[in-house]
Amino acid sequence: MMQGEVQLQPTDSQKLSVSDEIIKAEDSESVSACCRFCLMENDGGGDELISPCMCKGTQKFVHRSCLDHWRSLSDGGFAFSNCTTCNAQFHLPEFVSRSLSLLSTYCFLVAPVLES
Repeated sequence: MMQGEVQLQPTDSQKLSVSDEIIKAEDSESVSACCRFCLMENDGGGDELISPCMCKGTQKFVHRSCLDHWRSLSDGGFAFSNCTTCNAQFHLPEFVSRSLSLLSTYCFLVAPVLES
């Protein structure tokens, strides 16, 4: 302490742990979920926010496309399949594009008919 400084002691009602502060911030309705990569909220389009790992708070949500882009830039290995923040393995919903779905339908239904 420097000369002339006064050290204030918090009262019991002012003592909050860091975890209490985080819980209060997460419970607040004024905080809206946004992607930790692009910092955009859900736009109502096809790219919904997902929670692919064990991260909490502002790190919890990502757009699937943002996460896939980030994973494509990683050099493979651990960072491709695991979160580098919480170290949990990603749990991602299955993603099938419409064009891939149509192609598999064609190969399954139409191709055998054309061969006969």
